[in-house]
Amino acid sequence: MVVWWAYIAIATTITAGTLGLAACLFGPLYLAVPVISGIQASTYMKQRGGTGSWQSVAIVAGGGCLLVIVAIVVFGFVLGGLAAVLRSN
Repeated sequence: MVVWWAYIAIATTITAGTLGLAACLFGPLYLAVPVISGIQASTYMKQRGGTGSWQSVAIVAGGGCLLVIVAIVVFGFVLGGLAAVLRSN
């Protein structure tokens, strides 16, 4: 029983440490990547003399979000079906 509690304590410490490191690394990236991407897109459009609208931006962003949602749902159904098949055998 004592070994089990020690294992839980060690596993919790390692998990908290790695989640903390991940938050320190990926949190700023999560904010910086869209900003840098937007700046690059704006610079490119200014160099090319192109025009755009917020409507086209919304369509592309909305389409991207829908694509991600559909991919997650399909992936979930595939994994759920696979789990059901494996469980029945």
